Amino acid sequence: MKHNMKQVFSLFLSLVFVLAALAGCGSSNDDALAAMQQQLDAMQQQLDEAEQQGYTPGVKAPAAPKPTPTPAAEEPLPLQENVLLFNAAVNGETCVPVSGEAMTAEAVIAEEGIRVDHWAVNGVHFPEETMDTFTFTADSAAAVEAVLRPEKKVTTINAEMHFLNEKGKPAGEPFTEFVFESKPYDAPYKHPLTGADVENGTVTVHVEAVVPRGYRIAYWLINDVPYYFDDTVEEFTVVDLDETTVYEVVLEEKSSSSSASKPSPTPTPKPGTLTGGSSGGNQFIVDIEKPESSPEPDTSATVYYTVTCFDCSFSGGGAGGSSGQVPAGTKISVSTDYASGTFYWTGDYSNGDNRNPSTKTSFSYTVNSDCFFQAIYIVN
Repeated sequence: MKHNMKQVFSLFLSLVFVLAALAGCGSSNDDALAAMQQQLDAMQQQLDEAEQQGYTPGVKAPAAPKPTPTPAAEEPLPLQENVLLFNAAVNGETCVPVSGEAMTAEAVIAEEGIRVDHWAVNGVHFPEETMDTFTFTADSAAAVEAVLRPEKKVTTINAEMHFLNEKGKPAGEPFTEFVFESKPYDAPYKHPLTGADVENGTVTVHVEAVVPRGYRIAYWLINDVPYYFDDTVEEFTVVDLDETTVYEVVLEEKSSSSSASKPSPTPTPKPGTLTGGSSGGNQFIVDIEKPESSPEPDTSATVYYTVTCFDCSFSGGGAGGSSGQVPAGTKISVSTDYASGTFYWTGDYSNGDNRNPSTKTSFSYTVNSDCFFQAIYIVN
């Protein structure tokens, strides 16, 4: 419409000039003038209507904006395959590009007393790889991990340890902590007393309680698990221990009541074999086996005492066997495991001077404290 209005406007101006010329020339052609005047009035009306709709003569309409071209899609960059490292780094980096060539990872150990247990690649364990460095080749994305563990050591609390000499006897200076592995891990450590190489990474030590005057042993804790040996058992030997272990002696005053709350006396499995002796010098072996769980007696209402037998058994007070707890004042029956032969009793039961040969296979005993009994076989 705007383009047509330009034509109308141009024609309107031309007619004005013609009309002015005719009028100036004094033309007598009135009919022609009247027709042109009528046409001019019609054009004027069209121009007025156009102006009302926004048309301005002589003003160009703004040009339509040119469309912005869409940029060409960029080609995606190829994905880079990487090796991710856990508790380890390659040249200080924990994410390195796959190269297809041999790389060496170094374990990152943040605290003392921690060592590499083994290395793993994509979840596959390499148990023989226990060094702080690990060489591998990655042809594709992979995860390499240094699996860590505490170093192997034995520790005592309220007790001290000795190494055994060539004759198997405790000797040398006492100690309370020892790390029984060496670096590099594939090398044996030297036995501190004999100087011999210990190839299999185990340790054998004699453990002895340190009991101040006026106190006695309430029970032992081995890695926080209670072991209820008799309170006369103050020492034993741990043979071929192969994992970190803490031996703790829990003490109580001799005058304190035995009715104090105690943990379960039932032992649970622990590494190594315990051999030892009571203060009376009687040697024995404690076999550590997994027991059946038993409820803790309610010591708040009834006082319980522990009965322990070696080469014998007892019954009474709702308990029996080689060890158990019975209420105070319980009369128990103790019987030897020997079917025949000559033997003597020792421990809390006294038969004469405790050393006279006897054939008494059983006896009764009233329990008013923790007690133990042992039948000693005499070889003729």
